[in-house]
Formats: sequence, structure tokens, C-alpha cells
Amino acid sequence: MTIPTMTEEFLAIICEAGRLTWQYNAADSQDARVKRVLLERLLGSVGEDVDIDTPFRCDFGKNTHVGDHAVVPARVVKEIR
Repeated sequence: MTIPTMTEEFLAIICEAGRLTWQYNAADSQDARVKRVLLERLLGSVGEDVDIDTPFRCDFGKNTHVGDHAVVPARVVKEIR
């Protein structure tokens, strides 16, 4: 197994993902515009009519893509193989 090098850029992406995830979880659940903006900054792509329940956890958002009309329940775990 190869361990990725913790470059300054990689660490910055992880820190930004943590900050945006925290903001998303703290956002008013009725403020769809704010939540949408946060998801667009956090994830690789976000389709139309997306609802991601909180608490949401995301360590490295840019490799996550959510399609149209998606509902993601709280505490979904994505396993990477």
C-alpha cells in the first residue's frame, strides 16, 4: 500500500474541506441557498435538487460527485477500495 505524500497543497485541501463541512453542518437547514453554495465549494460537482442531511462528513470533497435529484441520508459512509 502506498501512503500519499502530505504535501502543503494536499493538507490545504483537507483543511478547507473540514472548514466547509463544519459550515455546512452548522448552516440553517431552511437556508437552501447557503447550503448549496457550500456544497459547490466543497464537492467535485453537485447536481440539481440535491439534499444532503446533517451531520455530513467529508474529508476530501473534490473527489465526491453528487448527481441530480439526490437525497443523501445522515451518516452515509463511502467505502473506497
